[in-house]
This record gives sequence, structure tokens and C-alpha cells, in this order.
Amino acid sequence: MIKNTFKSKSFHLRAPLLIKVIFVLTLGFSVKLFVSCFPPNTIEMHFNKIEIYGIDNSGIRACGHMVDTMYASAVAFKLNLMDSTHGYYSHKSNYALSSLFFAPAMAFTVSNNYIPVNKVAQIKITTLLDIDENIKAGEDITNLILFGGGNFELYYNVNSAISTLNKEQSAANSSIVMVLSISAKKPTLQLNVQVSLDNNSVLSADTDVITILNPPEL
Repeated sequence: MIKNTFKSKSFHLRAPLLIKVIFVLTLGFSVKLFVSCFPPNTIEMHFNKIEIYGIDNSGIRACGHMVDTMYASAVAFKLNLMDSTHGYYSHKSNYALSSLFFAPAMAFTVSNNYIPVNKVAQIKITTLLDIDENIKAGEDITNLILFGGGNFELYYNVNSAISTLNKEQSAANSSIVMVLSISAKKPTLQLNVQVSLDNNSVLSADTDVITILNPPEL
């Protein structure tokens, strides 16, 4: 009889502890589930780096292939603006938050969205070498450039290019394609691109010296 009474008391002592453990686990699960149901907020980015490189626009290689040799009538470049700090800070932020939510088990993943704080106000393109007999080194050739997206699907003017750079992005960078609207007549070509932001800062980069070829004969 004494033995049974001891077992009964032991059970009653363990029951509140078990309830507390279940409550803590349930609360933790609920918090993680609640946090995981919300997509990430829009992240601010500050453009602080610019890069520009030649790409193939001749249709011979895969669209966008990086090159330093171009045909005279297919001169094109890709311009990237980026926030170089996000490579570090976004990783640290994601790591810190990872303990608060579950990794999503779904057919798609909600991506982070990045919005530039300081907007692009102006794009200026200057040729550093003569393009032909009329367009000399040092001239502003912005009006001779057509702008488009990464897939060359459409070409726009500089105002459309600025709008593209300033819109919300899926990564901490924005990019456009720049195409020379006339044929280059000289054997080499090099451009300087200046991007002015609305905080009065200027990002500037020179292209590599591009070798210009005549198109192959058909």
C-alpha cells in the first residue's frame, strides 16, 4: 500500500513538469510558424560600385557573352550598379534570423526585394577614342546609345534606362544594356560611363579597349 502511494505521488509531481515542457515546445513552434508565414521586407541598398563590360550583340555567340572584340555594327556593353555591402550584411542578417523561422517547404521561394535609396539622376557616356571621322575622343555620345534589358528584347532611351535602374530589384544590384546605334569605323573603341546619383555622388568606369572587326562577308 505504501509502495502504491509513492508511485501515485511521483506521477502527480511529474505531470505539471510534462505540461510545462509541452507548453514551451508548442509556443516555440507557434512563434516559428508565425514568423515563417511573412515574406521578407524590402531591403534598402545604396549604389556604391559600378562595372561595365563588353557583351556580344552580333547573334553569333550566346546573347550577353562577355567579349573584348566586337563587330563594327554590334557594339554593346552591360552596365551594373550595385551595393557591395550587401554581400556581407545580408548574409549576417539571414543567419541571425534563421533561428526564428522554418526553411520554407514549398515549390517556390519568396525572394528578397531591394530598393535603391539614392536614385540615378543622369547617365553620361563619353568616347575616349575616335569612333569615326566625325565623332572624336572626348565627345559626349549619350544620344548615340540605345538602352535595353538583359535579353536585348527592346531598346529604349536614357530616361527609360534610368527608370529601370531605379526600380525595385531581386538582388542588391541593377543592370542595363547599352548599344551603340552607329557603326564604329576605327579599329579600337573605349567609352567612359558616368552615373550621377541624386545625392550628388558620381560613379564612373571606363570600358576595356575594344577591338573592332568588320562583319564577316556573306
